[in-house]
Amino acid sequence: MDNKTLALVLMGLIGLGTVLYIQRRPVPRRRIGIVGPSATLRAGSWRLPAAGQKYKTWFDRATLVYQLPKNMLARIAQQESSFRPNVISRAGAVGLMQIMPKFHPGVDPTVPKDSIFYAAEYLRNLYNRFGDWRLAMAAYNWGPTNLAKFGFDRAPLETKRYVANVAYDANIA
Repeated sequence: MDNKTLALVLMGLIGLGTVLYIQRRPVPRRRIGIVGPSATLRAGSWRLPAAGQKYKTWFDRATLVYQLPKNMLARIAQQESSFRPNVISRAGAVGLMQIMPKFHPGVDPTVPKDSIFYAAEYLRNLYNRFGDWRLAMAAYNWGPTNLAKFGFDRAPLETKRYVANVAYDANIA
């Protein structure tokens, strides 16, 4: 008697003399395609929504100062917080740019201007470290240690979708 049958007998799910016929079927593999948010939009056609307009000047200045791709910073803010400066995630990320205070104690993430400029500087540093804007966004979302240790291929699906959506909307190749 194999271990599975013995376990079922001990749990009282089958009788001792029962013969089990177990058929193993291969589990079909599904390919998960990661696409942009809408097939009707052209890549890079994203526009800053009304909720983010009050931060436009800061997004533009930070983008210029830290030489980020156009719209990337604002699109990340939309993805992270929907432009809500007081939101706190389940993981403990705070503010407009969802900064983790325990890892970034030098900034007050509840102050939108500080949060935007800090996130811009951090994204520039991540780009300098990983050499690619998509990898910088993955590190921003998943953490640079995780990205360095496991690589983008082993990133969670949530991170892959995050990067795909932001990159598509900000027209990042």
